[in-house]
Amino acid sequence: MTYFVEDDQEIADLAEGYRKGDIYSSEMKTRCIKVLQDFIGSFQERERAITDDDVKNFMDPDYPRHFACLAKK
Repeated sequence: MTYFVEDDQEIADLAEGYRKGDIYSSEMKTRCIKVLQDFIGSFQERERAITDDDVKNFMDPDYPRHFACLAKK
């Protein structure tokens, strides 16, 4: 969960609740499934948006690429 949930407080609350027994294993599993389904759904949406031209350009070594991290300041 720590890789998929950005809210540190939410993770801490889940961990504490689970340790105390306030959150059952079935509830944790349900929460994990929801988080993973959201992540995978988002990934699949972005994947569907990729066009044949995107793939062609990505594979073309002569296609101009602009990387902000390499820009001179």
